[in-house]
Amino acid sequence: MSWDSDALRKPSHVSYINVSGKSLLFMKKILGIILTSVIFIGGQSQSSKHNCKDVKIGTFENSTREVLITRTEIKQIEKSPDGTKHHLQWTLKFLSDCEYLMLFDFDKSEADTSFYTKGDTIKVSIGQVQSDRYYWTAIYKGQKYKGYNYLTKK
Repeated sequence: MSWDSDALRKPSHVSYINVSGKSLLFMKKILGIILTSVIFIGGQSQSSKHNCKDVKIGTFENSTREVLITRTEIKQIEKSPDGTKHHLQWTLKFLSDCEYLMLFDFDKSEADTSFYTKGDTIKVSIGQVQSDRYYWTAIYKGQKYKGYNYLTKK
């Protein structure tokens, strides 16, 4: 059996790097710094993500920016920004940070209330929360509605 010496030669596109011990140690340190930076930056981006607690209480605007929503732990008031066209009030019961029930407060609402009747309840689930808005799903009288609200500047 004979060996083809050309088959054992280094291909022309391959080059070898001669690395000394000091260079190898330096490269390991650089790699360690890079990995630490990636882990730190990744951790920062995870902690800066928003969650349901960020929108449980506060002031928001609906997707058309025609309704201002003020939510506390016990009530939600919806009104037009100038306060003249729309005013509904809801009593809230939080089931979790991401889910709550809205009970229509007929006696405290001053808008056209022909759509809602006294005691109507809406179940709301908060979905994805972003830096400028949050998405929600609501169930009212067996119908599912989806939308989003803008977070207002603090």
